[in-house]
Amino acid sequence: MLLQSIFNIKGAKENSLPLRSIADASLIYDKVSEFIKSDNNHDIVIVGGGATGVSLGGALSDLIRDSRKTNSNSITIIEALPTILSGWDERLVKKVNEVLNEKGIRIMTSTAVSGVENGGSSINVSQGSNIHSSLTIWTAGVKGYDIEIIPEVEKTPNGKIIVNDFCQIDRYPNTFSIGDISAVKHENGKLYPPLAQIAIREAKYLSKIIPKYFLDSSSDFVKGLVDEKFEYSIKVQLISLGNDDYVGLFNHYVISGNLAKLMEEFAKVYT
Repeated sequence: MLLQSIFNIKGAKENSLPLRSIADASLIYDKVSEFIKSDNNHDIVIVGGGATGVSLGGALSDLIRDSRKTNSNSITIIEALPTILSGWDERLVKKVNEVLNEKGIRIMTSTAVSGVENGGSSINVSQGSNIHSSLTIWTAGVKGYDIEIIPEVEKTPNGKIIVNDFCQIDRYPNTFSIGDISAVKHENGKLYPPLAQIAIREAKYLSKIIPKYFLDSSSDFVKGLVDEKFEYSIKVQLISLGNDDYVGLFNHYVISGNLAKLMEEFAKVYT
């Protein structure tokens, strides 16, 4: 599980809504639904151009479009890095940008938020200007759930537990960590991104190797019994951009539309 990180930005916690739970999503839906019913102009700002922020922007755009009141609401995504979906394949990012632009979503990259004021209606950015917002949603920055472990274990700056090639916590070899809370290195030394298909593959991996680590007749730990390291080649990257808009990368080919939608479940189970 991951928690929101606001990077000590003034007013971000008090004046923006997070998106880390069903309750958060329900509150955002209610707020946007109120905007749709209103005749006033409303500006929705999403801080964070990662997978969560980009998917949310596409989904809200469809919600507003389906209300047939697209002229009364606008959506802006603010990202501090030079591109949205940092770390994703450049061709996929290009396609995502095209889809979001077609939906009328404004994308501001290389733009860091320095403060959120006036109940979230004013967002201060790195260029020294202010952006008006009727609703500020914070999806930028995540950190690992704070699990107190004594003696302490090595973690990344955002709180993920660093594990070895067998998904073990080095100081506690009988303890394994997978999914969003763990930091697993790829063979190139970089960390695997927090993708659903990787977490599923980690779970499948552990289901096979854990029995090899423990004797059938006792709970004694058997060291050195397994030499099969966790390895995973990311063949599929997929992201939802609304009701029927999916973009993905499959075996180095960019796919979109119905084909990408069909690949979503396949990717989780078979890749």
